[in-house]
Amino acid sequence: WTTGVGMTVGTPAYMSPEQASGDREIDGRADVYSLACVLYEMLVGEPPFTARSAHMIIAAKLSGVARSVRGVRREVPAALDAVLAKALERSPTDRFASARAFGASLAASVQMSVPL
Repeated sequence: WTTGVGMTVGTPAYMSPEQASGDREIDGRADVYSLACVLYEMLVGEPPFTARSAHMIIAAKLSGVARSVRGVRREVPAALDAVLAKALERSPTDRFASARAFGASLAASVQMSVPL
């Protein structure tokens, strides 16, 4: 496969909004978003945005907010839900700056949720 400038390649359900819109300035925060989509699906059973077509999924990512994990599975700790919500923010500047920061926040949210 070869790609060209302005060509978007990826699976819409896991693509960050900036990748889906063909933005040329993509950094590691797009990977944070994609990983958050996978974790969300592991917890809920489906990606944060679903629709009948790839175009509709992309449109939802560009215009909407991901459903709360706790809105679907109440047993998910609130701290974990908050971490995923931040990682799934539409704007990269509102997400974690790195995968390391995301991982640290995930670990802390799980530790906060474990009874002593």
